[in-house]
Order: sequence, then C-alpha cells, then structure tokens
Amino acid sequence: MQNLGIYSRIAYGTLSIYNKTTGLLIKTFAVISPLIPPGEERVAESAIYWTPPEVGTYFAIATVTCVLDQVEPNNHLSPATFVVTAEPPPPPPEVPAHAAQHENNGTDELTLLGLPGLLADPQTPTLHSMAHEQGGQDVIGLDGLPGLLADAQTPTEHKSSHEYNGDDKISVAGLSGVLADGQTPTEHKTSHEYNGDDKISVAGLSGELADDQPPKGHGATKHDSTVEATANKGAASGYSPLDVNVRIPLQFAHHASRNFSYANDLPGTPTLVQEGTVKDLSIIHLGPIQEAERLIFKAIVNIACTEVGALGFVRLAIDAKSIDFPFSVPGALVSVSLPAAMNNSIIPGAMVTCTVSVGVLSGGPVTATHLWTEAITTLLQIPPSPP
Repeated sequence: MQNLGIYSRIAYGTLSIYNKTTGLLIKTFAVISPLIPPGEERVAESAIYWTPPEVGTYFAIATVTCVLDQVEPNNHLSPATFVVTAEPPPPPPEVPAHAAQHENNGTDELTLLGLPGLLADPQTPTLHSMAHEQGGQDVIGLDGLPGLLADAQTPTEHKSSHEYNGDDKISVAGLSGVLADGQTPTEHKTSHEYNGDDKISVAGLSGELADDQPPKGHGATKHDSTVEATANKGAASGYSPLDVNVRIPLQFAHHASRNFSYANDLPGTPTLVQEGTVKDLSIIHLGPIQEAERLIFKAIVNIACTEVGALGFVRLAIDAKSIDFPFSVPGALVSVSLPAAMNNSIIPGAMVTCTVSVGVLSGGPVTATHLWTEAITTLLQIPPSPP
C-alpha cells in the first residue's frame, strides 16, 4: 500500500476466502498495515495462520481503506486463485545472503536485547557505574573483599557486637563512671548474712520475717499470768460449731474473744477436680482478730486418681498468701494423704479467710477429699498486764 497524502496513516481492511467451485465464503480475516509515512509503501497483512478445511480450489480477495482515503486508489484488490492439495508443502525457497541488512544501520538491524548466549568477541561495556552503586540494578557487595577504601567509612549499627554474647564484647573491668541504668547485682546474699563482708543490720526495721524466730531469753516477768488462764476457752471464745468431718481446735495463749464460721461445700465430701483446673474444697472464715496474732493453718487432703497417674498440688491460702504442696499419684485408683501447713501474721481487727484447694496439672481427673483442718492462733506480742 502507498500513502499518497501528506500525513502518516494506517491502512486496514479485510481478506476474504471463497470456495471457487461453490462461490461460498469460507473465512474472513482482518488485515492492517504499519504506519505509512507520506509517499512511502508498506504491506497490509493478517497475523493469523489458517488452513482451508478440505482439498479444493479457492480464491482470495481483499479490500483495504484508510482515514481520509490517503492510500493509493483501486482499493478493491484483484482476486487471487489458489489450489489446496493433499500433497506435502513444497520446500521453502532458499534465502539469499543478506547479513548486511541485519547489521548496524542495516534495513533489518538485529537487536540483542534479552538474547541468551555469549558473543564470540569480548565486548567493551558502556558506562554503567551507577548500576553498581546504592540503589542500582547490580549493586556491588563488599563482603569479604580485601583492601582499604579510598574514603573513611561511617560504621553501620553494630552495638550488639559489643554487648553480652556479641562477637566483640566490651569488658568494663576497670572502667570508671556510673552507668545510665540501674544494674542487677550478681548473687551476693552471703555478703549481707551473718559474718559477711557487708552484713545487714535489722535495727529499727519494721515488718515481719518470713520464718518464726526463737525469742531471746527474757524471763517470766515479761508474761502476764492471765495468758494461761484465758487459754482454750472453747465455745466461750466465740468459736462456732463446724461440720463433724472437720475439727478446728483453737489454742489461744492469750485472750480469746473472737468468732469463727465455716462456708462452702461440706468438709469430707469427695470433690472431682478435672485436669488443668483448680477447685476449692473448703473455705474457713476467722475473725475479727482483736490483737496482732500469728495464724498457723493445717490440713490433710486425700487424693485419689480415678483413671491414670496424676500430678498436681494442694494449695493452702490465708487471704492473698498461699503455698502449693505438690502431689504425685503414680497409678490408677491410688490414694495419697498429703499433710500441709502454712502460717501468716494477722493484724488486729482483720477478718481472715483460710482456703483449701486442689489443682491438677496432668493425668486427671482426681477425687480430692478434705479430711482434717486445724487453725492455731498465737500472740505476736503479749499485751501488758492490767493494773
């Protein structure tokens, strides 16, 4: 097709295939040319490959047009007849030597973009240093390379290498100064104990030690004769009756005007405790306390494993303070009786709640039975005798 106008245009149209014997239309293709500059020629063609359905004689005719009809007149092209046979196609014609047209500035110059393989001759690379720089397509890695860079470098973040277990751990031995953060001291409790280099003095400190302390010798003159007279008053002390399965004798070494009550399931009743749970067996309420006392709370709980071996604990609690006593039932239908005890100091005027609980860590369920409980209160400080 030749462009006879003054603007570049594209020619387009159709190519129709007819059966020459019957005159029937068999197939229609769209044909199109590339952009045709003014005065130049280009081929309008179809990009579809097609084979007629059967052997016979056919003819093809094309119609091509263009915007503003700038393509050469006689747009209805002459029909071309062709015969389809069952014979194999003839060999393609030999291609004449034409390497020059694929070379630089040739009419059909080759591009090597994206082609694999290695050229026969070494090639001089174009300027491409940016490709190897930060953010480039082929950034160079310096890992493991020897040598010294021309410019001094700012080190990357590497503080962890100087920290504990780092590759370049810093030793602070002999360094002066105070660290910004308070430090966790190493184990040094023996230095604060008796005969230690930094023994602690408890003179003037308030509070209560975790363990009961033996009193210093102080003679009988420090005690009031009413102490013994008021001990073990039984029901007169305000101690309310409990279930027959649990006895809570109270031994008072001083005045005993206080009240006790019992709540929750009946003591001695077997309770099923599932694996992964903690269940209260008994809750005992004590109070109000009239003087500063120490309460010792004891219990015996029987644990029976109903299916397989179990691991768990019996928990005794006095208000928010609790102690867990572990148990292990090695096989099915085995029972263990676990005696346990804990103590806590009670401030005057307090109401105290004592709880017996059982927790099962694995191998449950178990059947827990609260067999026996004892609560003993003693004075922390003996009040002065009345005048």
